[in-house]
Amino acid sequence: MQQVHGPIIRLVIFVGVCFASCPLTHADETAETKDALDLSVREDPARVLDVSYRVTIDGKLSTLPGGAASELDLSSEGHFAFLQRQFESPHPGASGFRALRRFRDARSDTVVNKDFRTQVQLPRAHRQMHVYGAEGAMIHLSPTVRLTRKHVDLLQLPCDPIAVNALLPSRALSDTSEKWNADAWVVPLLIGLEGVVSQEVTCAVSSVESDQVIVTFSGKAEGAVSGAAVKATLKGDLTLDRKDALVRRFSATMIQERTPGVVSPGLNVSVKVDWTQEVSAAGSDLPDMMPMEPPSESRLLLTLVTPWDVSLLHDRDWHLFHETSDQLMLRRLVNGALVGQCNISPARTLAKGEFTPDADYRNEVSATHQSRGGKLGESQVSRGENGWRIHHVPVTSRTKPPEGSELKPETVNWDHYLCTSDSGQQFQLIFTHTESDSDAFASAADELMETLVIRQSQPKLRLPR
Repeated sequence: MQQVHGPIIRLVIFVGVCFASCPLTHADETAETKDALDLSVREDPARVLDVSYRVTIDGKLSTLPGGAASELDLSSEGHFAFLQRQFESPHPGASGFRALRRFRDARSDTVVNKDFRTQVQLPRAHRQMHVYGAEGAMIHLSPTVRLTRKHVDLLQLPCDPIAVNALLPSRALSDTSEKWNADAWVVPLLIGLEGVVSQEVTCAVSSVESDQVIVTFSGKAEGAVSGAAVKATLKGDLTLDRKDALVRRFSATMIQERTPGVVSPGLNVSVKVDWTQEVSAAGSDLPDMMPMEPPSESRLLLTLVTPWDVSLLHDRDWHLFHETSDQLMLRRLVNGALVGQCNISPARTLAKGEFTPDADYRNEVSATHQSRGGKLGESQVSRGENGWRIHHVPVTSRTKPPEGSELKPETVNWDHYLCTSDSGQQFQLIFTHTESDSDAFASAADELMETLVIRQSQPKLRLPR
């Protein structure tokens, strides 16, 4: 069964509430008066904030389509603690965030059906992060090492402290009874919403004291995440420290109902988020600068470490869907739609310098497609990156929709690659996509193949020099 908690956090933040265009007075349309209430925060790169964050998830997880329907009990808990320095950004809206974080703690513990337990922890080498705002999610990037998918999922915090600031009105309120909206990108960024069908939310001042203001918010939404239908509600409050001009405390509950999707299970869960932050009293060696512009696509590539001696890099549209001791299955989503799949598995290891005869591999591929009437194309043998000998066998087949179905037959493209290293180790990669998804799938297979390397094992004990 695939790793759960990282994706669960990711799934939860992808279930969003967008501010409604309801007839509320917007704060920036209100003239300031002598009784105006300023709820602004100070984004000061000179100060370092100390954040303590906790998320708990309880409810049901339902199996993916294609298997026997079942519901499993789910409970999960994540703990995060980090120092943060926030910087100004030249970009507007959701892209207008830049921050540097150093994690002391970043871990999750998930239990499914009482007997399947998964623990994920951010390694020490990954503890320092550059964080950028983006549409629907906060982008985390290590300046020194590449992350894995499970670490990216782990760090997608629902109601991220950086984004929460944007819940507050951009100008002073005329009085404490005034309610407001926020910009349309704010809540989608808080909870990672990809698309909204309907939404509504209300923010209001709950209490005002000389040193703090409490703000409440409540909303609901229907939409879709990664192609799965979603219903969600979000309700909570935050405490603004008036002296330090920062949100000192945040608490929210999210209820999510989600149908099974092509890369994720279904969910019916309650998610509780609580965090606090304060100005760090101790001196910090957290760097006082970071790159201004968001990272390039090549910098965002993730590492996939297989159970065998091979690893590769992939962009963030690839998702690990299934993993066993003898096969990994990746699925590719573009704008929430499934456009392709890649299966990776070890093949027979031979003596150094040897490889499976080309005719033998073609026969193996032909036998695999015999039942579906696949037609083999012309084989191609080439020398790939990092010294691989690559035997490529393309295959096409036609789908056969069930009788009475409204589905139409489609052409499916299969690309079989047998990759042999100079050491005689062999691995097979099989890419699949329909002809109608060819444009969306584009060069994804070639880009993945170019990064394939034999992983160098590190000695468990320090060896003498």
